[in-house]
Amino acid sequence: MKVIVGLLLLITNAAWAGPPQLKQGGTNNTSWTAGKCVRVSTDGTKLEPADSDCQTAANLAEAASVDCTGVTDSRSAVQTFVTDNAGKLIVIPCGCSPILSSPGNGNAAITVDSNTTIFGECSTSGFKLAEKVCDSSSPFVGKQCTTDNTTDPTGCPSGTCPGCCDAVGGSDSFAPTLNSVYTVFRGASSTTNIEIRNLTIDTNGNDGFKYCASGTQADELCFTDSDCTTGGTCTNYYGTPSGAGKIDIFDFDATTSVRIINNTAKDYRRGVVGISAAASAEIKNNNLRAISFPLVEGATNRAVETGVTVTDDAEVVNNKIGASIYAVNVLGTTAGSNSLVAENTLVGQGTTAQGVRYVGGQHRILGNYLYTFNPGITGACNSANATIANNRFFLGGLKVRVVGAGVKLHGNYVAWQDTGNAIEVGTDATQGCTASHFEMSDNLIFSGASSSAWIKFTALSGKKCFGGTGPDA
Repeated sequence: MKVIVGLLLLITNAAWAGPPQLKQGGTNNTSWTAGKCVRVSTDGTKLEPADSDCQTAANLAEAASVDCTGVTDSRSAVQTFVTDNAGKLIVIPCGCSPILSSPGNGNAAITVDSNTTIFGECSTSGFKLAEKVCDSSSPFVGKQCTTDNTTDPTGCPSGTCPGCCDAVGGSDSFAPTLNSVYTVFRGASSTTNIEIRNLTIDTNGNDGFKYCASGTQADELCFTDSDCTTGGTCTNYYGTPSGAGKIDIFDFDATTSVRIINNTAKDYRRGVVGISAAASAEIKNNNLRAISFPLVEGATNRAVETGVTVTDDAEVVNNKIGASIYAVNVLGTTAGSNSLVAENTLVGQGTTAQGVRYVGGQHRILGNYLYTFNPGITGACNSANATIANNRFFLGGLKVRVVGAGVKLHGNYVAWQDTGNAIEVGTDATQGCTASHFEMSDNLIFSGASSSAWIKFTALSGKKCFGGTGPDA
């Protein structure tokens, strides 16, 4: 026994002669230079000093003219800092939330170049969008306003004017003009490998005051229904201090391999597209529904139109999204587009919002929760070979429309139907989309909608338009 132990010790000592190798948990290096970064060597056998591979983080709080307290406008200073540190890691420390003034219709507040990462250290890292609100001379501090007029619904009731309607973070709100579009982040043309992670974007989309919903007093301040004497109700159509325009937060249509991860859009209520990206995007763990006050379903101009738009080889995973047109719109370009939409919480606003819409082939739509959509999941006519599995639907209209060839529909909870059919195979719309060699099994179907089918196989009779260049062609 002693001989065997001695032999084992001899073998072990021989194997560990010299510095321990990487595969043994060591560095395989006997000498080090103080104050240097470390990397794995090119041949992959050891760790070595290498300053050239080390990236020093650029701290936004140390940038000239950037106000982390969010009192004065920092948009130009932030853009200069991001431009000067292109290709680097930019860190926004805890408690740093600069305010961004309006970039103007069609423009972005911050344009980002390739290989740049913007990272927030904690939930208090991010940006605020400029607002225009009543100041302390009015009893309605923080109410959205566009004028000093104390009797105008868009002014500051009982305020001491002029000067009671104040712009915070610029000369006006971030998105001042109705139906114009203003962007927060945008990828520069033909960029790649950009990451935006762990930021809180306060869009200033809720002022907390109630307004009359309709009648000649529409949008006037109210506290009870009796304040809306010409009709309508006093409801939670809350005002938007950031302005009447539309706000797109992440516009990366010109950027491949973008990663938008773990960001929160606070009180985000108006926009064309919340997050858009080109091929190979990762859209994960984002919250576009951090709403301070309840929303009214179907409220006019008070809902983001499309939550997320991606193309090929995308991953849209574990996001919270609300939208009035599409929650997730997958615009695949090939028969092998191969995008994943999984484990998202999707909420429709309005009666015609669609949950997940896809174009192209080989997409996987798995394990999502979809609330009040019509339809919940649907393909365009030129889509094919989608796997739709383990999704859970609640309320709304049509849950799933099976379109194209090779669709696999398995294990979905298709229940609590408000109206319409639960599942449709094909469509009797003008385009006359068909479905072929699909699989359907293990779906739980419950519907309380009268005169509707659990599963409807569409009869395509008569002449139909097919092909063309429309969105469902």
